[in-house]
Amino acid sequence: SWKKKLKKHWERFMNRVKKYVVLVLSVLCVSLFVYKLHDFTMSEKKLIIRGICATNELTRKESYLPPEAFQNGKIDLPVPLLFQHNPDLVLGKVTKMVVLDEMVIFYAEVYQDGWRAPIAEDIKKGLLNSDSVGIIVLSMMGPFIMSLDLMEISVVTVPAVRAAKFEVIGEVGVDVD
Repeated sequence: SWKKKLKKHWERFMNRVKKYVVLVLSVLCVSLFVYKLHDFTMSEKKLIIRGICATNELTRKESYLPPEAFQNGKIDLPVPLLFQHNPDLVLGKVTKMVVLDEMVIFYAEVYQDGWRAPIAEDIKKGLLNSDSVGIIVLSMMGPFIMSLDLMEISVVTVPAVRAAKFEVIGEVGVDVD
């Protein structure tokens, strides 16, 4: 009957629409992944910065983040280098950390493409030179953080620790115009 034929054609049409929607969503997901991967790893021109991200001094949050917390904790490098702790604003990546008795020193790459260019320029000029760590506290003893999970380091305008400063130590790559 014509109703069965219409139903059969409708079902076939809807299956094609579903496949098309799945294909479009898959392409969008892959595109978003590639875009985020580019944000995290693939800029042509980079600043290399070195800074102090932890010392034995009291933080603005009335706690201590001594270097031992990094030795006792979990640090899986690279971690993102963010702007103002915003996970949507990936400036680059932290590539190396050195834990000393009195401080923790980090090395990072700052990408200079697209929306990052003006921030990188402010970093070069020394207008932005403070940093802050994004951590998950694993254990504390009183006001002392004893171990942590390092999630990110951020370029910030106001650090939690006065000594949390960085400097540009190099630049790699070329402009692609």
